[in-house]
Amino acid sequence: MRTPLLSAVSAILLLAPGAFAQQRNEEDHKWYTQYGVGWLIYQTPVDNNPGGDVDWNTGFETAAAVGYDMGPLTDSGKWSWALEGEFYYSQTDIDSNDVTKVPGASDRKQKGIAWLGNLIIDYNFTEQTSWYFGGGLGWSPRTKLEPWDQGIYDQKDTSALAYQFKTGLRYNLGGRYDFMLGYRFYATEDLKIDNQADNSSFDIENYQQSIEATVRFGL
Repeated sequence: MRTPLLSAVSAILLLAPGAFAQQRNEEDHKWYTQYGVGWLIYQTPVDNNPGGDVDWNTGFETAAAVGYDMGPLTDSGKWSWALEGEFYYSQTDIDSNDVTKVPGASDRKQKGIAWLGNLIIDYNFTEQTSWYFGGGLGWSPRTKLEPWDQGIYDQKDTSALAYQFKTGLRYNLGGRYDFMLGYRFYATEDLKIDNQADNSSFDIENYQQSIEATVRFGL
């Protein structure tokens, strides 16, 4: 599942060189900052390993970004693009009835942070309304899976390559204020877990989906 998603994100990022080559007026370039929160569905498939079928409670995510609106991609002004740097945080926990499926586990939480660079493309329906989509690559310096980091288990990988895709609708509230409602898919590389009881190891997939509301402020 991860390979097609990485290919899609890479394809989006390849649009950047051509966009840089276009001439734009300086007045089209705008800095912005945005803050969002989301309702999170978290998944950690672990086929044929402890806890492979655990259910996670609904969690939350929050993100903050600083971006630069690069202006129109086409003469019509229908398409535009932006570059942004983003900080991302997520948290959830295993359903209390499922934590016992991981031998020796009592702690239930997942917590993760990441820094990502994003390319965002907009299709402008009107001056007030647009559809946005884009992807990002970055690094998660810490993703903690508590159920697999206690007892006989030791989480060896707490940092990993991170990537994401997001899309949604943006509505201008007037002036430089926008409201956005969208979908985000976020994932990292697999995380390695050591089983100290028999000196074996296994990988856990780490991905999540969320519906988020975001407010953007033009600077």
